[in-house]
Amino acid sequence: MGLVHLALNSLRNDSNWIKLMLKMVKGTYKIRRYFRFHEKKLFRENEDRYWEKVERVYTAFKLKTPDRIPINGITGDTFPAIYSGYTGEDYLFNIKGRGLESHYNYINDFDFDLFLPTPLFACGIGKILAAAGIKFIKLPGIDLNPSSFYQFDERNVMEDPQDYKIFDKKYFNENVLPEVTELVRPKDERSDSVSLFKTLRLLINYIYRLMHHIDRTEALGIPMIIGVAGMQPFDVASLLLRGLRKVSIDMRKRPNDVKRICDKLAPGLINMFKSVSKILKRKREIPDDLVINSDLHISSNSRKMNPRMGAFFVCERAFMMNPKQFEEISLTSLNHVLEGLCEVGIIPILQFEQDVTHLLPSIRKLPGPGKCVFSCDCSDILKVKEILGDHMCIMGNVPLGLLTVGSPHEVEKYVKDLIEKIGKEPGFIIGPALGIPGEAKKENVKALIDAAKKYGKLN
Repeated sequence: MGLVHLALNSLRNDSNWIKLMLKMVKGTYKIRRYFRFHEKKLFRENEDRYWEKVERVYTAFKLKTPDRIPINGITGDTFPAIYSGYTGEDYLFNIKGRGLESHYNYINDFDFDLFLPTPLFACGIGKILAAAGIKFIKLPGIDLNPSSFYQFDERNVMEDPQDYKIFDKKYFNENVLPEVTELVRPKDERSDSVSLFKTLRLLINYIYRLMHHIDRTEALGIPMIIGVAGMQPFDVASLLLRGLRKVSIDMRKRPNDVKRICDKLAPGLINMFKSVSKILKRKREIPDDLVINSDLHISSNSRKMNPRMGAFFVCERAFMMNPKQFEEISLTSLNHVLEGLCEVGIIPILQFEQDVTHLLPSIRKLPGPGKCVFSCDCSDILKVKEILGDHMCIMGNVPLGLLTVGSPHEVEKYVKDLIEKIGKEPGFIIGPALGIPGEAKKENVKALIDAAKKYGKLN
């Protein structure tokens, strides 16, 4: 029991205990990686393809002109699994077999340039979430039908609006953490399946496998551009603290309190992003004959760079704000987090969901030029290009419905028209609006890739 209390206190007090554990995992992995001669040989065979994609994507990130428009293959967890014929339970609870098979089927059959390792992050994560008693995520086979995928479940910890004024680290540890994970609750209040030791064992195994298969994916010539994912402070507050409905009321009645919460969450999010990016970081030697046409963090003496510098940054709930609310409540904390990431060379990919056309002048105040990427969902992409085009790389926005119920001909026509309108100028990446939906037709996904290669060549 003493060891359990030590571990939980380490989690609460942000000590170096967890950092030491992660360093040990990464150190052990580096030693084992040295002896993976097959992967080294495989990477040498696919090295040209790998660096071609890295150069293409980062040139667009930095608002310069690549050889052709990069193609975004970011997907949620669902498409690779459904494409391979598996359920959500198969995928989230089976890392060795079905989960990994879904991942490799996806990257082998679809030739994208930009890839988020969501399938790798997701496969097998269900066992860890269940063992840790995570409360804000519903899992297939436990809370949902086995054929479903996970769902976020909003928590309403701060029942009393007056709690805004007393929110601090102590309040977070005593009130919020127990609603996040059962591990910090007294033993008699935990579910029978919740175990700290089981969670740590699964987590260490998960991190090791994740790092191994990211390396293996890159050995196949597929760069893992994005090494970390998370969400903006306002989304965290509305997901874990008050719920979206109550936060919506609070934005009108007590906007300063909501802003204060967002500002207090920002430093922790910065540290989380930086820590995860360090775990997955891997510098690679740039070939002598490759000229990197991008302003990147490259070691001048050894010509090495870490291509895993992208951060998938979800801004799911900004659309519900008017410009005044966005600037007064969310912009300061969001800007704080983004500047903290940009300082260490991380490039945030801002996933603004729904239509945020009305917020574009405010979004232009975020770090730039060439420091962030705007991922366009339902916003007017012509207006996005007009307002943000010289400030951020723009990514998007083939409609999800078109990929799901349209025809390959309709997808090709949309891609061609989109490239003709905004694709010939620097700083554009084409792809699905929010990532490939689970129900997308495989022939439509391939039509997107083929059309982008056909019409996206640049001088």
